[in-house]
Amino acid sequence: MSAMTPAQEEKLRFLCERYNVEFDPAHYKVYPETSSMMRGWAEGWIGGSEGTLYVGVDPEGRSHS
Repeated sequence: MSAMTPAQEEKLRFLCERYNVEFDPAHYKVYPETSSMMRGWAEGWIGGSEGTLYVGVDPEGRSHS
């Protein structure tokens, strides 16, 4: 698995704080640069629990849900 960028981590930390859940990088999948789709994106459930907010964050830190 690839590592998230600082911008992705900052956005995900912000969203976790906003939804009052703990940030854990293990809750998010980061697509490798060799991926044919969503190259470099991080995605997952905010706080790691299905049913909260599923979000994708591009390498520049822009989030989409």
